[in-house]
Amino acid sequence: KGDYQKAVEQENLARNICDVLYPNDNHYTGKELRLKQQYFFISASVQRAIKKYKRNHDDVRKLYEKVVFQLNDTHPTVAVPELMRILLDDEGLTWEEAWEVTTRTCAYTNHTIMSEALEKWPIDLFSKLLPRIYQIVEEINRRFEAQIRHLYPGDERKVEKMAILYNGQVRMAHLAIVGSFSVNGVARLHTEILKNQELKHFYEMMPQKFNNKTTATRCWLTGLQRSWAATPGSQTCLRSRALRSMPTIPRPRKNLWRSSTRTSSAWPNISRRTTASTWIPTLFLTCR
Repeated sequence: KGDYQKAVEQENLARNICDVLYPNDNHYTGKELRLKQQYFFISASVQRAIKKYKRNHDDVRKLYEKVVFQLNDTHPTVAVPELMRILLDDEGLTWEEAWEVTTRTCAYTNHTIMSEALEKWPIDLFSKLLPRIYQIVEEINRRFEAQIRHLYPGDERKVEKMAILYNGQVRMAHLAIVGSFSVNGVARLHTEILKNQELKHFYEMMPQKFNNKTTATRCWLTGLQRSWAATPGSQTCLRSRALRSMPTIPRPRKNLWRSSTRTSSAWPNISRRTTASTWIPTLFLTCR
């Protein structure tokens, strides 16, 4: 006797990954689907980037010279252990070699100063759904905790504050910080709050990682300010003291959003790099 529902069950479950975006995660099934989505898109992006890199380069140990993964908030943080998995299991690198590549390839942008908003996953769900990834996270955490204890002997409170695995949860923001070469806020005040309050312990331990990158919103407002100023009778729109007093921000020499290559003519500090974003808007891949 045929059972149609059973026959198509696996196909429907797989389709849900793409069909149901941003599921409600206030229950177990929603959390599971969201984690599946994150890993699916991130793994596909990381694998594609490495495949593209290997078309023209032989030594994957130099991946960071050509590729950067910008973790846009905590949602794509699984890119850190996924890159480690590929380098360890598929490319045959040692742990030290893989960690060197990973921590020079990933960078993290923090978007919130509220610790309760930083993504955390229940260990039982994470380890069940991604067993190999969880093994790697466990080892990253073990080595990081050893490093904390070495730098701050006897301070177990600091270990609790900074550990990646704690109280039955995987703290994705902590994993992102430990696995990245750069940690930035999205406004000067925001970055200062991160350094002095929310991520104070990490800043004290690794201040060289922290920096600020003001978002494009300020640039957009400046462009709006110019447009209004050039429009007859627009002074009524410029009554806002904030807009009137906002310092002028130089325009890039090329429209980044209409350029297919977004090259160094706009941003000299990323010379000859082309940028492409993945399908899911949380991980940005930069490569040459």
